[in-house]
Amino acid sequence: MGVYDEALGRRGALRAVALHDIVTQLRALLVLAAEEQPDQVKTHPALDAPVSRFAALADNARAFMGSLQRTIDLHDVE
Repeated sequence: MGVYDEALGRRGALRAVALHDIVTQLRALLVLAAEEQPDQVKTHPALDAPVSRFAALADNARAFMGSLQRTIDLHDVE
């Protein structure tokens, strides 16, 4: 069980940082959206950043599930 807890702890810490970044970026988008003429140079990266973070979270989840499955398979073999 320690292997799972350790992996969850590492992944959980990364997820918390990513979620904080997403909240920060969404708040920045709110500020830009409130402007009468939003700056396109600022808006594009502000839109792209949360998408990238969500994609990274999804990749992280797939990697975690893969490592969890490999661990389960390894212990089933023994």
